[in-house]
Amino acid sequence: MTNVRILLAGLALVFTTVIASSAAHAQRRMLVLIDSTGSMSLPRTGDAVNPTRFHAAKALATQRVLEQDGVSVLSGVAVYTFHDDSAQARTAGFVDVNTALDAIDALDPVADVGGITPLAGSMCDAVDTLFADGGSTRILQVSSDGEENATPVTHHCFGPGSTSATPPFTAGSWQNLVYNYAVGKVIVQIDLFNSTPISGFAARTAKPVDPEAGATARAQALTPASLAAAAADDRPPTLEEFFSALAQATGGQLIVAHDEDATLPVYGDFTGDACTNRSDAVLLARAFGQTLPLPDGRLDLDRDGKVGFADYATLLANRTPGCGAPDPYVTRAAIVCTGARRIVIDGQAIEGGGITIDARGACDITIKNSLIVSGKSAIKVLGSALIKLDNSIVVGEGAVISSTGATLVSASNTVFHGKKEIIGAFTVIDRGGNTWE
Repeated sequence: MTNVRILLAGLALVFTTVIASSAAHAQRRMLVLIDSTGSMSLPRTGDAVNPTRFHAAKALATQRVLEQDGVSVLSGVAVYTFHDDSAQARTAGFVDVNTALDAIDALDPVADVGGITPLAGSMCDAVDTLFADGGSTRILQVSSDGEENATPVTHHCFGPGSTSATPPFTAGSWQNLVYNYAVGKVIVQIDLFNSTPISGFAARTAKPVDPEAGATARAQALTPASLAAAAADDRPPTLEEFFSALAQATGGQLIVAHDEDATLPVYGDFTGDACTNRSDAVLLARAFGQTLPLPDGRLDLDRDGKVGFADYATLLANRTPGCGAPDPYVTRAAIVCTGARRIVIDGQAIEGGGITIDARGACDITIKNSLIVSGKSAIKVLGSALIKLDNSIVVGEGAVISSTGATLVSASNTVFHGKKEIIGAFTVIDRGGNTWE
């Protein structure tokens, strides 16, 4: 754990140098809620570094705190574990990041693990703690393998399991109560272990045996006949479906860590190849402009409710060196073209928070096999310009093309992502294979 923390501390420093707008996220609070029940002692058979789910939960919780503190400083972090009938505080309220990380480090994978799962009650109590604290950004980080089986019947989030997999789930079910309680109050991030848990007799006879199998079976048997009378084509939600819906509705993210995986999920790996590389950056860029509810909350790295260039810059700063396919692009600085000049951009990446290609005058610009990503206008024309594009990706958070004057665009096999801002004459010659998003 100490080595993980040292490595991720370096990652946090990189985040901080890329995005310095912490004032925009004043009073950012984070509550880390770690499942410490018996099933979290089950082995991760493929992972020599994190041999149980609880080891992995500690490592990922550390990573999540450092990620968010690096993107924009966290003003306080609280750490809780939960088992039996409630959550237990591991810090004295909201503390500084280092104190919170010390508390996570101190959790014992043997002595601190045991009992059954009050998932619903613990999550709702965590929402109360975050909301009462008054932070402007409230992040609930949950690490768990489910299933709900121990919330006291007197708790306001106690309920049977939902018989519907459609959000907001069956009225009165624990999934419905947690969903409604969290949405609009907090951002929910989940690291989910054992996404398809075995229940009933199979769980009690599986190897290794889930120590919570009996409690889970009893909890699932509580669903009353009135709730069970769902539509014939409906069914109970899986843990992954419930957490996915909750994350999307609150602007958070769901990460699934399978027991057989040799390593933990990699930060910023959206394509599933265990690398954070150019493919992930392109996927993120093509999501610019998405706002709450986000189709994929993982892409909103700074948790500001939208996907934009700030998230892209964070990902670029944390690419995995030498991992995955080689970067097909050579980085090039932003371009300002004045007068009757001819410029060729071939096999290059131009990425920046401002205008990436600024054409003023009678410019002739060829872009091929290249990537253009801008936090403002990707291509801005003032005057006249001839722009030819082939086999490229052009993304602008403000606008993909902003033209005042007379612009002729000839394009083939090119992706354009962003709005067009046009004043004057604008002509597109579509040579086939283009996508306008």
